Amino acid sequence: MLFKQFSQNNVRFTKKIEPVPPENARKRGVNKSNWKCEKKRRERYSAKKLPSFPKCKHKTDSTFKCLTLKTQDVAWFHQIFYKLVRRSYKDGGSVAKENRGGNHKKDKYAQRQRSVMTFIESIEAAEPHYCRATSFVRKYLPPELNIKKLWKMYEEQIAITPYLKVKQSFFRQIFNRKYNVGFGSPLKDTCSRCFELKRKIESTNSQEKQIHITQKRLHSLKAKAFCDLLKKEEHDTISMSFDCQKNSALPKLPDQVAYFSRQFNMSNFTVVIGTSKSALDNVRTYYWCENEHAKSSSEIASAAFDTLISLDIPSDKTRVRLFADGCGGQNKNTILVGIGMKWLYSNAPPHVKKIEIIFPMVGHSFLPPDRVFAKIEKAVKKMSVICDPQIYVNLSTKHATVVKHLGVDVEVYDRKNEVNNVCKPPSAGISNLMLANDLYCTKVARMSAYKERKTTEANILSQNM
Repeated sequence: MLFKQFSQNNVRFTKKIEPVPPENARKRGVNKSNWKCEKKRRERYSAKKLPSFPKCKHKTDSTFKCLTLKTQDVAWFHQIFYKLVRRSYKDGGSVAKENRGGNHKKDKYAQRQRSVMTFIESIEAAEPHYCRATSFVRKYLPPELNIKKLWKMYEEQIAITPYLKVKQSFFRQIFNRKYNVGFGSPLKDTCSRCFELKRKIESTNSQEKQIHITQKRLHSLKAKAFCDLLKKEEHDTISMSFDCQKNSALPKLPDQVAYFSRQFNMSNFTVVIGTSKSALDNVRTYYWCENEHAKSSSEIASAAFDTLISLDIPSDKTRVRLFADGCGGQNKNTILVGIGMKWLYSNAPPHVKKIEIIFPMVGHSFLPPDRVFAKIEKAVKKMSVICDPQIYVNLSTKHATVVKHLGVDVEVYDRKNEVNNVCKPPSAGISNLMLANDLYCTKVARMSAYKERKTTEANILSQNM
């Protein structure tokens, strides 16, 4: 009853717990075959070379009829002799069965073990947040649970059958040795829409509940469509994804006064060329400090434009696809769209005909640059003192192929004013930009618009004359 109440009020379960092989369990058992002494013993008593025919001078009429042996007989004897890599087997030809020890209480506790396994398998694991792929081995339970609480739930469930009660150590051993189940961390940075619909499903009646379930299903399919597109490899498309890392504090000190004081921030903008399935072998990082430049759309557009103009695009690629999160102050704005159009019309190779900018659903924006950020932040956690910005740069160099200093290696232009001079402001025709998830720009569309504008100007001139 306690577990049912917990599952209904806290977590919506989606995965079923099943037994796993011992090598994939939560706590792996002892594997003697990996011991050094066992490896040396196998090497000592194993065959050093292939079987060879005996070289002796026994004649056919002697007691030892070696000359009558065939190569097949020699190979059979070699296989039998080295069947077991044990000295006792080679000395006597057989190995005595060991009858001492063993688990003599296995049958006595078999019913209790089946009862515990039935209880554990009746639990459904929670779906992990930000899981990049479906996990068929490790499953997770809510962070509010632990093995002791599960044991208490089991004790309450079998209260009417006292002979099935077990000690906590017995329950823990089965949980660790038979299953690969962990306890997740508290959720954070989750999708607001998913959380809202989830609470509505739990609190509304049956009539409105089906509507919210359909909405949540549609929302999940849209998020999945972005992930599928991110990992899709097309022969005529080159994919790029970029994002900003969270601000890195300077200086980073264990001192209490420094912790509560105002600190400088160091920004890191990373571009990964390739899909989410590609290896992180083409990563470009741009860094700058807060006292050098702000963290606005002009800096992001300058770094993205530098990546585009320095990109070596093969002749069979006719489309460039950009992936970025929907942050309005950095990525999802007319400045980035204008920079993409400028590159396509002025700097792109002749065989590139189209550029796409695709944004994910809010709350489902796990991009390849996040994999790079995780490696950097893992190394930063192990450092207690960071006073030099070069330390952050050195960490980025370990996980990036190209590292550039924005403002030194790459010029920062006022891209916002440049774009506003040639593009209409959002209030004049792109007011729904924040609602869009993908933007397309082609050279053909540009040429048709150019011809239409020239025709309109010519008509106006003819009317005025």
